[in-house]
Amino acid sequence: MLHRTAFLAASLALALCGCAANRPGTAASSAPGLAAGWQDHSRPLINRGAGPHPGTTVWYVPGVLPRGSYEVISRDGDNARLVEGHAFTVEVGSSAEMLLILPMSYSRIEAVDVRYVVAPASARRAP
Repeated sequence: MLHRTAFLAASLALALCGCAANRPGTAASSAPGLAAGWQDHSRPLINRGAGPHPGTTVWYVPGVLPRGSYEVISRDGDNARLVEGHAFTVEVGSSAEMLLILPMSYSRIEAVDVRYVVAPASARRAP
């Protein structure tokens, strides 16, 4: 009986902690550093496998991306985080193959239009 009571108390404490972690007024689908609607303006990159150095992965930037500047994000559903220091620009008429080499720890890599990145540039760039 004592174990059951302790289990219930621990379960209740975890549930309350989970509720307290949700800040009021924060949209469930928002990602830190990204403006509302970013999901419609991101495009997945293609995993090409192991990179030239241990612990890296090569990502292919599809040629169908419209002209513009992009930041790289690691996406998990409606949550995403900026991949620090990684951005690129797609030029008009560029037919060159574009590859990114990123640490293997990132997955589900996408490019998001810079107009939807709201974090200050100093916070986004690696030194």
